[in-house]
Amino acid sequence: MKLNQLLLLPLLLCATVLANAKFYAEAGVGYATVRGGHFQSAALLGNPVIQVIPGPIPPTSTITAINQDSSTAVPFLAVGYSVSERLGLRLSYQYLGDLSARVDYRVVIGGDALLGTYTTKFNDDVHIVSLAPEFTWPLAANFSLTLAPQLNWVSSDSELLSSTQSTQLSVIPRLTRQESEFTFGASAACVWHWTETSSVVLRYQYADLKPSWQREAHLVTGAVRWRF
Repeated sequence: MKLNQLLLLPLLLCATVLANAKFYAEAGVGYATVRGGHFQSAALLGNPVIQVIPGPIPPTSTITAINQDSSTAVPFLAVGYSVSERLGLRLSYQYLGDLSARVDYRVVIGGDALLGTYTTKFNDDVHIVSLAPEFTWPLAANFSLTLAPQLNWVSSDSELLSSTQSTQLSVIPRLTRQESEFTFGASAACVWHWTETSSVVLRYQYADLKPSWQREAHLVTGAVRWRF
């Protein structure tokens, strides 16, 4: 009898938590500002420059110019639940498509002898899946603030397109690269509770996009939340 009572207690606690949990879904669109990028690491793929004239001294390449897209529109989807008024858990997905960077390289041999120049265009599609505990502070009857540390799974699908006008260099015209990694981030949101079951959410998020050439992203998202 005592064993049955001990088993029944955690089941009742779990049932109480699930009964009080308020599940929700979010959908919206955001604006991402992308910064950084260590494009010299393209050499890890096998440097796309191949010296045509053989010699005992290997060539080296340095970046002379970088031009990259600094912003893009981002769709946002999320599901979650509120265990209490102050604690919740959110799982979200964001897609940063068509991130592009054009990088010019200068290739020298022996420290100062110029072999030529070449250009590589980096095209990236980035997927972000985030898991975050949300901590909520009610500020008014229909307004609240949430803060959330985030664990992000970031996946980058890259295409590298290279070209040169130099007769002493040969380039591999197209390379592909797929990288994924867990990174950390954080978000803060203002939530306006429009009705009992719907809310409007304005969220700022920082995301480390390390697999995408070590970029970083700052995202501002507007979304509608539905509770059920």
